[in-house]
Amino acid sequence: MVSVDPGDPHVGVAVWSRSSVDAVEWQLETAVETTPNAFLDDLFDRCQKSQGGFVVAYERFLLRGGRAALAQTGSELGVVQTIGALKWIARACSTEVIGVTPSERASARARMRGVGFPFPRGATDHARDAAAVGAYAVGWSATWSTLAPEARL
Repeated sequence: MVSVDPGDPHVGVAVWSRSSVDAVEWQLETAVETTPNAFLDDLFDRCQKSQGGFVVAYERFLLRGGRAALAQTGSELGVVQTIGALKWIARACSTEVIGVTPSERASARARMRGVGFPFPRGATDHARDAAAVGAYAVGWSATWSTLAPEARL
């Protein structure tokens, strides 16, 4: 699974795996920050190479009223463009897409922080948010083995 904190000009991306299709526990392989175009290129490559069972989870963009909406005046809404491209790539590859709300992501990140989740060393806030999106999408539990040993270095 790839989980995403879409942004402009930065995108957080986390890659999760599990030992088998039937396994319940997911393991965070990596969490990084990149650009929208680099993320979309990588996602397209991953989709093309996948052989089923591939999932993309992303943080939904929800335009709020008031000052938040006014702050978008004149914006090209790069976040929304990235989400649209993500959905198109996933659809073209018959990939499952899971949308996670900002409050769901924040709740997951708070729980992860509360138990001392071992984020990869040097992970930025965008990368940590991407990991939290994935954690929420897979129903993460603090009892799981959550980080691949090589990612802890």
